[in-house]
Amino acid sequence: MSDTLDWLNYNGMIDDTQEILTTDKWDITFDKPPAAVYWPGDQFLKFRIKSVSGLPQRLDMTPLETEIRGFHTAPQPGQIKMLNSDVSFEMIDYEDQTIFVFITDWLYKCCDPVTQKSYRAADLRANLTFNRLNSLNQPVRRWKMKAAIISTPTYEEVMDGERSLNAEGVTLVLHGMVFPPEFLNLPA
Repeated sequence: MSDTLDWLNYNGMIDDTQEILTTDKWDITFDKPPAAVYWPGDQFLKFRIKSVSGLPQRLDMTPLETEIRGFHTAPQPGQIKMLNSDVSFEMIDYEDQTIFVFITDWLYKCCDPVTQKSYRAADLRANLTFNRLNSLNQPVRRWKMKAAIISTPTYEEVMDGERSLNAEGVTLVLHGMVFPPEFLNLPA
C-alpha cells in the first residue's frame, strides 16, 4: 500500500487542529468596564451576547506618508495605520432589563439628554478582550480593544398588543481601537 496520500487520513492527524472554527464560540471579557456606568458583571453579559461582528480580520495597510517642509517622505515598509473600529454585539435582554439599564445608563452618562452634562471620558471608556474559541473551548485567537465607548445602540420595545418576544435583537456598537489579533495555537 502506498503512503503517497496518507496525509489525507482525517483520523490520522496528530495535532489538536482537527476541527473547523465555528462562528458561535466566543469568550468576551470587559477588562476595564466603564467606571461611571451601571455594571452588571461579565457573567451577565456573557450569557446575553448572541453574536459579535466588526472585529478586523486584517489590518489596514494604508501607507503613512508624511509631509515635511513640502517634501513627502516614503513610508517605512510594514508600517500599519491603526484605525478605530466599530464592533457590534447582538444581545438579548430578559425581564430584569439588565441590558436596557446598562446601555441607557452608559448612553445618558455620555450626554444627559436633559442637562447636556457628561461624565469624564476616562470614566466612560472600556477595555475588552475577545477570545475566539476552538471546538475544545480553548482560545485560538485574541483581540484587545482599548478606549471603547458606546456608539449606536438599538433597543426596540414594540407595544402593539401582540404577544412576541421583547428586546431579543438588542444591538450595541462600541467604537474604539482594536489591536491586531494574537494567535494562540500555532502548531510547533
